[in-house]
Order: sequence, then structure tokens, then C-alpha cells
Amino acid sequence: MKKLNIYTSEEHHLAMSWCFLHNIFIYPIVVKGGFQIEINDNGKIIKSPKIYDNYELQVKGWQLYLYFYKKFNK
Repeated sequence: MKKLNIYTSEEHHLAMSWCFLHNIFIYPIVVKGGFQIEINDNGKIIKSPKIYDNYELQVKGWQLYLYFYKKFNK
């Protein structure tokens, strides 16, 4: 498997930890042709309509952690 070079900062990891502590989980679902992203926000399930490849999946996952962190960590 090809190694992916995904840039993550300390803020990305802080955002992911914050999401976990607030019961927001982002994870891949394997589908034909790639992956969909599923978000479990305190029991509310949201599934992406888009199918991602492995690289896009990881980039979008980190973007989503930052999105939730910045939107709700006030």
C-alpha cells in the first residue's frame, strides 16, 4: 500500500481529542469504489454522499475534526 503524506498539525490532534471528549466520532465506511465518511455526533449519524479514495478520506476527516472543534469549542 502506498504511504500517504498527510500534513497534520498540533491543532488537528487537539481538535480530534476535543471531538472524542464531546462524543463526536468520524470514521470511514467501506463501499464499492472507496469510502464514505460517517459522523456520529452524540448518536446523530450523518453519512457523506460522496465516495472518497484513501487520500481524500484522510484529508476530509482531519478537515471535519477541525470544523467541529472550531464551530462548537467556544
